[in-house]
Amino acid sequence: MASFRSSVWDPLLIISQIVFMQSQFYVLFCLYLLIFTGMAHIQPTLTHVLSSKMLVTWHQGWPIILSYSLSALSGAISLRYAVRRSKNCMDFTVTMFFMHALLSCVTRGFPFAWQWWVVTSVSATVMVVLGEWLCMRMEMADIPVVGGSLVSGAPSSKRPGL
Repeated sequence: MASFRSSVWDPLLIISQIVFMQSQFYVLFCLYLLIFTGMAHIQPTLTHVLSSKMLVTWHQGWPIILSYSLSALSGAISLRYAVRRSKNCMDFTVTMFFMHALLSCVTRGFPFAWQWWVVTSVSATVMVVLGEWLCMRMEMADIPVVGGSLVSGAPSSKRPGL
């Protein structure tokens, strides 16, 4: 029995959505980081992206915090267009931040700084909540019905002679 908006298991679609979300996160994070480290007169490195140690000092940390924040906001917008389902927003966001944490662990060691965990958790939460809200707005939009047009401002059921 078919149901409204039934989902079909499509692993290629899911993998491509994960790759897109991860790619847009890193591209936008690095772009924001480049802008903010330039404003702070800091030479950006890969350590700024993957290391938790850079968040400990305010001079090095604020560009990273702003980059995380703006990347989360941008990621929520990407969820709306790439994932398009509010019930999948948390799954894709957690997957994206888990893969970021895994990459950080592999390349720079386990992130022991509590600041990294707070910034990452808040960014993920913002991305999930805003992404779900944007997707719900899209899902709740009116569906246009073809053939139910208005004639001279009156609904079709109230047209004279029908």
